[in-house]
Amino acid sequence: MKVHSLEVSESTIMIEGDGNVVALSLSEDGTALDCTADVQVTTLKTPRNHEQRFTSISPDLLTIAEVRPGCKIGTVGSLTIYDTNTGEEIGRTEVDTGVPWFSPDGRELWFDGDDGKEKGWELVKIERSSVVKLVTLTGSPPEDRPWKPPPGYTVTNDRWISNCEGGCLTWLSPELREDERRMRVWSGRFLGLLHGHQECGPFIVEMLE
Repeated sequence: MKVHSLEVSESTIMIEGDGNVVALSLSEDGTALDCTADVQVTTLKTPRNHEQRFTSISPDLLTIAEVRPGCKIGTVGSLTIYDTNTGEEIGRTEVDTGVPWFSPDGRELWFDGDDGKEKGWELVKIERSSVVKLVTLTGSPPEDRPWKPPPGYTVTNDRWISNCEGGCLTWLSPELREDERRMRVWSGRFLGLLHGHQECGPFIVEMLE
């Protein structure tokens, strides 16, 4: 399937593509996929009307944010929040087309629109309900962006990823340099490379230690 977003916790790799959420378990030391564990698959319940869509998975792996453009040119698009365990829609608002991303604590959702303006919402859970309320935020978003290297790693001018000792770990191929917001997801010591320009693009997770 074509992978749209990826997130990694200490024990799980979660990917989303084609409206399906797939959770893969890591081994106890977190260094490889646990082939003995069951693969969990959840389907997002809202029908997909457009191929163009941008998604982001929260750091706690509990929610997914999806941005889709309007049905016609010039119309407003939608931001939808889903529960990853059930696939049910739990929140929605109108937005322009762009890439959503979560704050490191997962409590805020930010949106980089095509107009270059940043908008943010706090995800507030409604008591005794699975629904979340999107409360508009003011001010600036967190500095930690999911496509930016975490402390201890850098991307050099010639597109090598290096660690704090200056050692070169991996090289970004040309297709992964074009749009870092849509092609790369950092999560702790993992880097997800999303081949969004391929019809059935694979994803790569490399441990950077």
